[in-house]
Amino acid sequence: MKITFTPSGTQEMENYLSQQTNTIRKIIIERISEKKSVLGDDLLEITASDVKEAAQHVRIERKMRSRTSLATLTSFIYIIGGACVVIYGIFYDQIKALLNTNPTRAVTVGLGFSLMLAGICARIWFQIRQNNIEAEEQARSRLITSGRIYRDERDS
Repeated sequence: MKITFTPSGTQEMENYLSQQTNTIRKIIIERISEKKSVLGDDLLEITASDVKEAAQHVRIERKMRSRTSLATLTSFIYIIGGACVVIYGIFYDQIKALLNTNPTRAVTVGLGFSLMLAGICARIWFQIRQNNIEAEEQARSRLITSGRIYRDERDS
């Protein structure tokens, strides 16, 4: 198969490769400077062996978009919703009597149950977010990325 680039495609490819090269360069320099820097020394000399050693720890991996957090949250909401329907079905007569005899108490119970569900969902969402942040930090610390090259928000 023959591959050709349009002028704009060529330009975009060059921009992308330049950006990736700069990112790799920053990662390698950061790794070497962490290893070789001496407190109070103003000069850091980087040798070919330093670059080779640091470059061995840098890999580019294809980005896999993680939809597991959304799927986990959605499945949890379905589980809670299903449990609510089951509980409602089992205690239908008691709930109907509560609504007819003491509507204020029924509203209070419903509000408390809604707040409890919102709290559980928020807790799970925050836990998923924290797991994602920890995974990104681990990838950064090992210089193995889950994207083209990990690009920190500070670099943007």
